[in-house]
This record gives sequence, C-alpha cells and structure tokens, in this order.
Amino acid sequence: MRALIAPLFVLALAAVFAKVEVEIEGPDGWAAKLPTWRAPDSWVSHALLDGKPLTGFWFVLNPHYGLAGFNPAKAWWHRPAWWGCLPRGYVVGLVLAIALYAWGSKGSGPASRPDPAGAP
Repeated sequence: MRALIAPLFVLALAAVFAKVEVEIEGPDGWAAKLPTWRAPDSWVSHALLDGKPLTGFWFVLNPHYGLAGFNPAKAWWHRPAWWGCLPRGYVVGLVLAIALYAWGSKGSGPASRPDPAGAP
C-alpha cells in the first residue's frame, strides 16, 4: 500500500497542474498565443519534443479539445509523430519513465534494507 502513495500523489499533482495549464492556454493549445518565451527551433526540440516549440508553459482536460480532439487533426503540435492513438513523445516518455522507475527501485525492497535491530 505504501508503494502506491507516492505515485498516486504525483498523479494527483499532475492532474491539478494540468488543469491549471488548460485554464491558461484556453482553446489555442501548446501556448500558441501566450506571451511566453520560445526557444529557437533546434535539435533539442526535435529530439525531445517531436519538433514542437519549447515554451515556458494535459490536453484531454481542456474543454476546447477533450478526448475526442486528441488526434493528429486537432492537436497540431503532435501532428507529425503519432504511434497508433498516442503521440510518439507520450509513448517514449512513458517507456523511459517506467524504465527509470524500475532502475531506481532496483535493490530498494525490504530484503535490501539493513535490519535496524542488527539481526543477521
């Protein structure tokens, strides 16, 4: 049960921050009309963001798009790179997150912790 608390907390925080972002962006998405900085087009934006602009600012929570608008036609910033029903960046990010979580939690189970009483 304790192992679920941190991921659920992070998921809840992500949902709250996503909703705030939706309110900020409104119908335009990806900070298209926001007065924010934008990094120049570079290899970084192509490698990490599938060519989308890197800006200073979750999508399906946005009432202007919703789950029905989560597709290459409406989500123009993801258009060039979809793998099935998800943008490539989402799939790559999820795989990397799972791999990093597995790698980071390796050897952190109860058997790897020293006994506080000093028992062998």
